[in-house]
Amino acid sequence: MDRDGALGRALEALDDATSHQDLSTAIHMLRDDYGLTNITYRGFRLVGIDKIQTTMIISTSDPEWFLQYDARELSRIDPIVDRARNSPLPLDWDDIDRRSKSARHYFSEMMRFKIGDRGLSMTISPPNRPPGLFTFIASELSGSEWQSLRRRCQADMMFLGQHVHYHAQTIGQIRQADDLLTERGRRCLELVLNGHKPGSIAKLLGLSIHTVRMHLRHVQKRLDCHTLPEAIGRAMELGILKNAHAVPAARSPSYGIGLLGR
Repeated sequence: MDRDGALGRALEALDDATSHQDLSTAIHMLRDDYGLTNITYRGFRLVGIDKIQTTMIISTSDPEWFLQYDARELSRIDPIVDRARNSPLPLDWDDIDRRSKSARHYFSEMMRFKIGDRGLSMTISPPNRPPGLFTFIASELSGSEWQSLRRRCQADMMFLGQHVHYHAQTIGQIRQADDLLTERGRRCLELVLNGHKPGSIAKLLGLSIHTVRMHLRHVQKRLDCHTLPEAIGRAMELGILKNAHAVPAARSPSYGIGLLGR
Protein backbone atom coordinates (compact mmCIF):
# COMPACT_ATOMS: atom_id res chain seq x y z
CA MET A 1 0.00 0.00 0.00
CA ASP A 2 1.22 3.49 -0.89
CA ARG A 3 0.43 5.02 2.50
CA ASP A 4 1.32 8.61 1.60
CA GLY A 5 -0.68 8.41 -1.61
CA ALA A 6 -3.69 6.86 0.13
CA LEU A 7 -3.62 9.48 2.88
CA GLY A 8 -3.36 12.31 0.38
CA ARG A 9 -6.21 10.98 -1.75
CA ALA A 10 -8.41 10.58 1.30
CA LEU A 11 -7.75 14.12 2.56
CA GLU A 12 -8.42 15.59 -0.88
CA ALA A 13 -11.69 13.68 -1.21
CA LEU A 14 -12.82 14.74 2.26
CA ASP A 15 -11.93 18.40 1.69
CA ASP A 16 -13.87 18.38 -1.59
CA ALA A 17 -16.96 16.77 -0.04
CA THR A 18 -20.13 18.86 -0.08
CA SER A 19 -22.64 16.15 0.85
CA HIS A 20 -22.87 13.01 2.93
CA GLN A 21 -22.86 11.02 -0.31
CA ASP A 22 -19.45 12.57 -1.09
CA LEU A 23 -18.24 11.46 2.34
CA SER A 24 -19.55 7.97 1.67
CA THR A 25 -17.59 7.87 -1.59
CA ALA A 26 -14.48 9.06 0.26
CA ILE A 27 -14.63 6.35 2.93
CA HIS A 28 -15.31 3.65 0.33
CA MET A 29 -12.07 4.74 -1.35
CA LEU A 30 -10.36 4.79 2.04
CA ARG A 31 -11.53 1.25 2.80
CA ASP A 32 -10.18 -0.06 -0.50
CA ASP A 33 -6.86 1.79 -0.28
CA TYR A 34 -6.14 0.42 3.20
CA GLY A 35 -7.40 -3.11 2.51
CA LEU A 36 -10.16 -3.05 5.13
CA THR A 37 -13.50 -4.83 5.17
CA ASN A 38 -15.59 -1.85 6.26
CA ILE A 39 -15.42 1.63 7.72
CA THR A 40 -18.26 3.19 9.70
CA TYR A 41 -18.73 6.69 11.07
CA ARG A 42 -21.50 7.50 13.53
CA GLY A 43 -22.44 11.02 14.54
CA PHE A 44 -24.20 11.54 17.86
CA ARG A 45 -26.01 14.18 19.82
CA LEU A 46 -26.40 14.24 23.56
CA VAL A 47 -29.89 13.54 24.90
CA GLY A 48 -30.00 14.42 28.56
CA ILE A 49 -26.98 14.01 30.79
CA ASP A 50 -25.69 10.58 29.87
CA LYS A 51 -27.67 9.41 26.84
CA ILE A 52 -26.85 9.73 23.19
CA GLN A 53 -28.80 9.52 19.97
CA THR A 54 -27.34 8.62 16.59
CA THR A 55 -27.85 11.50 14.15
CA MET A 56 -26.06 10.11 11.11
CA ILE A 57 -24.29 7.01 9.85
CA ILE A 58 -21.84 6.97 6.97
CA SER A 59 -20.60 3.49 6.23
CA THR A 60 -19.33 1.08 3.63
CA SER A 61 -21.41 -1.68 5.24
CA ASP A 62 -24.62 -3.16 3.85
CA PRO A 63 -27.40 -0.60 4.59
CA GLU A 64 -29.67 -3.50 5.52
CA TRP A 65 -27.52 -4.03 8.61
CA PHE A 66 -28.45 -0.60 9.98
CA LEU A 67 -32.13 -1.12 9.15
CA GLN A 68 -32.06 -4.39 11.08
CA TYR A 69 -30.07 -2.74 13.87
CA ASP A 70 -32.89 -0.23 14.42
CA ALA A 71 -35.83 -2.53 13.71
CA ARG A 72 -34.60 -5.24 16.06
CA GLU A 73 -33.25 -2.77 18.64
CA LEU A 74 -29.82 -4.36 18.53
CA SER A 75 -28.47 -1.34 20.40
CA ARG A 76 -29.68 -3.11 23.55
CA ILE A 77 -27.07 -5.85 23.10
CA ASP A 78 -24.43 -3.88 21.15
CA PRO A 79 -21.23 -4.32 23.20
CA ILE A 80 -19.28 -1.77 21.16
CA VAL A 81 -20.85 1.70 20.96
CA ASP A 82 -21.30 2.62 24.62
CA ARG A 83 -18.04 1.05 25.70
CA ALA A 84 -16.10 2.74 22.90
CA ARG A 85 -17.69 6.11 23.65
CA ASN A 86 -16.64 5.91 27.28
CA SER A 87 -13.13 4.71 26.59
CA PRO A 88 -10.28 7.25 26.65
CA LEU A 89 -8.40 5.03 24.19
CA PRO A 90 -9.45 3.33 20.94
CA LEU A 91 -11.44 0.18 21.65
CA ASP A 92 -10.05 -2.97 20.07
CA TRP A 93 -12.92 -5.42 19.59
CA ASP A 94 -10.56 -8.21 20.64
CA ASP A 95 -10.82 -6.79 24.16
CA ILE A 96 -14.59 -7.30 24.28
CA ASP A 97 -15.78 -10.31 26.28
CA ARG A 98 -17.81 -12.38 23.82
CA ARG A 99 -18.73 -15.22 26.12
CA SER A 100 -22.26 -14.03 26.88
CA LYS A 101 -25.13 -15.21 24.73
CA SER A 102 -26.03 -11.67 23.67
CA ALA A 103 -22.45 -10.82 22.63
CA ARG A 104 -22.12 -14.05 20.64
CA HIS A 105 -25.43 -13.33 18.92
CA TYR A 106 -24.45 -9.76 18.12
CA PHE A 107 -21.14 -10.70 16.50
CA SER A 108 -22.72 -13.60 14.63
CA GLU A 109 -25.23 -11.13 13.15
CA MET A 110 -22.40 -8.83 12.14
CA MET A 111 -20.73 -11.66 10.31
CA ARG A 112 -24.03 -12.67 8.69
CA PHE A 113 -24.26 -9.19 7.18
CA LYS A 114 -20.54 -9.30 6.26
CA ILE A 115 -19.67 -6.39 8.56
CA GLY A 116 -16.57 -8.01 10.04
CA ASP A 117 -15.53 -9.46 13.39
CA ARG A 118 -12.41 -7.46 14.25
CA GLY A 119 -12.34 -3.71 14.54
CA LEU A 120 -11.01 -0.62 16.24
CA SER A 121 -13.53 2.00 17.36
CA MET A 122 -12.27 5.50 18.12
CA THR A 123 -14.26 8.18 19.94
CA ILE A 124 -14.10 11.70 18.56
CA SER A 125 -14.94 14.32 21.17
CA PRO A 126 -14.06 17.83 20.00
CA PRO A 127 -14.70 20.59 22.55
CA ASN A 128 -18.14 22.18 22.37
CA ARG A 129 -19.10 19.92 19.45
CA PRO A 130 -21.23 16.77 19.16
CA PRO A 131 -19.26 13.52 19.57
CA GLY A 132 -18.68 10.85 16.95
CA LEU A 133 -17.37 7.32 16.61
CA PHE A 134 -15.09 6.18 13.80
CA THR A 135 -14.46 2.47 13.27
CA PHE A 136 -12.36 0.47 10.86
CA ILE A 137 -13.15 -3.21 10.52
CA ALA A 138 -11.54 -6.37 9.19
CA SER A 139 -12.86 -9.86 8.73
CA GLU A 140 -11.54 -13.42 9.05
CA LEU A 141 -8.01 -12.48 10.11
CA SER A 142 -5.93 -14.32 12.65
CA GLY A 143 -4.98 -12.45 15.81
CA SER A 144 -1.50 -11.67 14.53
CA GLU A 145 -2.80 -10.60 11.12
CA TRP A 146 -5.27 -8.24 12.75
CA GLN A 147 -2.64 -6.71 15.02
CA SER A 148 -0.37 -6.15 12.04
CA LEU A 149 -3.20 -4.46 10.11
CA ARG A 150 -4.11 -2.37 13.14
CA ARG A 151 -0.54 -1.12 13.60
CA ARG A 152 -0.38 -0.19 9.92
CA CYS A 153 -3.69 1.67 9.87
CA GLN A 154 -4.38 3.05 13.33
CA ALA A 155 -2.52 6.37 13.20
CA ASP A 156 -3.92 7.27 9.78
CA MET A 157 -7.44 6.23 10.76
CA MET A 158 -7.37 8.29 13.96
CA PHE A 159 -6.27 11.30 11.90
CA LEU A 160 -8.79 10.73 9.09
CA GLY A 161 -11.60 9.98 11.53
CA GLN A 162 -11.25 13.52 12.88
CA HIS A 163 -11.57 14.87 9.33
CA VAL A 164 -14.61 12.72 8.56
CA HIS A 165 -16.27 13.91 11.77
CA TYR A 166 -15.52 17.56 11.06
CA HIS A 167 -16.84 17.43 7.49
CA ALA A 168 -19.91 15.36 8.43
CA GLN A 169 -20.87 17.81 11.16
CA THR A 170 -20.17 20.84 8.98
CA ILE A 171 -22.23 19.49 6.08
CA GLY A 172 -25.04 18.64 8.49
CA GLN A 173 -24.98 22.16 9.93
CA ILE A 174 -25.03 23.74 6.48
CA ARG A 175 -28.01 21.64 5.43
CA GLN A 176 -29.86 22.59 8.61
CA ALA A 177 -28.90 26.24 8.17
CA ASP A 178 -30.02 26.30 4.53
CA ASP A 179 -33.40 25.12 5.75
CA LEU A 180 -33.50 28.00 8.25
CA LEU A 181 -33.39 30.79 5.70
CA THR A 182 -35.51 31.56 2.70
CA GLU A 183 -33.68 32.25 -0.53
CA ARG A 184 -34.82 35.88 -0.38
CA GLY A 185 -33.56 36.26 3.18
CA ARG A 186 -30.20 34.75 2.26
CA ARG A 187 -29.92 37.07 -0.74
CA CYS A 188 -30.68 40.15 1.39
CA LEU A 189 -28.00 39.14 3.88
CA GLU A 190 -25.51 38.52 1.09
CA LEU A 191 -26.14 42.01 -0.32
CA VAL A 192 -25.63 43.55 3.14
CA LEU A 193 -22.26 41.82 3.32
CA ASN A 194 -21.39 43.26 -0.07
CA GLY A 195 -21.94 46.81 1.10
CA HIS A 196 -25.60 47.48 0.27
CA LYS A 197 -28.08 49.15 2.60
CA PRO A 198 -31.77 48.26 2.69
CA GLY A 199 -32.78 51.00 0.27
CA SER A 200 -30.30 49.74 -2.32
CA ILE A 201 -31.29 46.12 -1.69
CA ALA A 202 -34.94 47.01 -2.21
CA LYS A 203 -34.18 48.50 -5.64
CA LEU A 204 -31.97 45.58 -6.68
CA LEU A 205 -34.55 42.94 -5.71
CA GLY A 206 -37.67 44.87 -6.65
CA LEU A 207 -38.96 44.89 -3.07
CA SER A 208 -40.17 47.54 -0.69
CA ILE A 209 -37.70 48.70 1.94
CA HIS A 210 -40.17 47.47 4.56
CA THR A 211 -39.99 43.94 3.08
CA VAL A 212 -36.18 44.03 3.04
CA ARG A 213 -36.07 45.05 6.71
CA MET A 214 -38.54 42.25 7.50
CA HIS A 215 -36.31 39.70 5.76
CA LEU A 216 -33.23 40.90 7.63
CA ARG A 217 -35.01 40.78 11.00
CA HIS A 218 -36.22 37.26 10.14
CA VAL A 219 -32.65 36.20 9.27
CA GLN A 220 -31.38 37.46 12.62
CA LYS A 221 -34.12 35.59 14.45
CA ARG A 222 -33.62 32.32 12.57
CA LEU A 223 -29.86 32.40 13.12
CA ASP A 224 -30.42 33.31 16.78
CA CYS A 225 -28.38 36.50 16.47
CA HIS A 226 -29.00 39.91 18.01
CA THR A 227 -27.29 41.99 15.34
CA LEU A 228 -26.75 41.82 11.59
CA PRO A 229 -22.94 41.61 11.92
CA GLU A 230 -23.44 38.60 14.19
CA ALA A 231 -25.89 37.07 11.69
CA ILE A 232 -23.43 37.63 8.83
CA GLY A 233 -20.63 35.99 10.80
CA ARG A 234 -22.83 33.05 11.70
CA ALA A 235 -24.04 32.62 8.11
CA MET A 236 -20.46 32.69 6.80
CA GLU A 237 -19.38 30.17 9.44
CA LEU A 238 -22.16 27.81 8.34
CA GLY A 239 -21.44 28.29 4.65
CA ILE A 240 -24.79 29.90 3.85
CA LEU A 241 -23.24 32.91 2.11
CA LYS A 242 -21.54 30.80 -0.54
CA ASN A 243 -21.30 33.50 -3.23
CA ALA A 244 -20.63 36.53 -1.07
CA HIS A 245 -17.64 38.75 -1.77
CA ALA A 246 -16.97 41.20 1.01
CA VAL A 247 -16.29 44.75 -0.06
CA PRO A 248 -13.08 46.51 1.06
CA ALA A 249 -13.13 47.95 4.56
CA ALA A 250 -13.32 51.55 3.31
CA ARG A 251 -16.58 50.79 1.52
CA SER A 252 -18.08 48.52 4.14
CA PRO A 253 -21.26 49.85 5.73
CA SER A 254 -21.34 50.80 9.37
CA TYR A 255 -22.97 47.82 11.04
CA GLY A 256 -24.61 49.88 13.73
CA ILE A 257 -28.10 50.73 14.87
CA GLY A 258 -28.74 52.71 11.74
CA LEU A 259 -28.10 49.75 9.40
CA LEU A 260 -31.77 49.16 8.81
CA GLY A 261 -32.24 52.75 7.77
CA ARG A 262 -31.96 53.99 4.22
